[in-house]
Amino acid sequence: MLYVAEQIILSVGDVILDLGANQVGVLIRRHKHIVLEYDEVYVWDIYWGNPDVTGKHKFYMNLDYIEEDFLKFSIAAGIFDHYSEGGKSEP
Repeated sequence: MLYVAEQIILSVGDVILDLGANQVGVLIRRHKHIVLEYDEVYVWDIYWGNPDVTGKHKFYMNLDYIEEDFLKFSIAAGIFDHYSEGGKSEP
């Protein structure tokens, strides 16, 4: 699964579908996030666009960004579907 996750390319404007929660998100911006003094990771700001679901799943109310590697592993594992200009990413 690591190999599959490494092959996924994320870009601004890509669409993420959370299959379990029936939620749709759009990748807005990629940026560095400092976790500890010497540890930095890349995260994606996501606009979640299904307000009816946001009210049912409270974790979306505070989920402004997702760490890039976690997002790629979630796509590779089939938790999220990922759509870009080229179509759907296949795990």
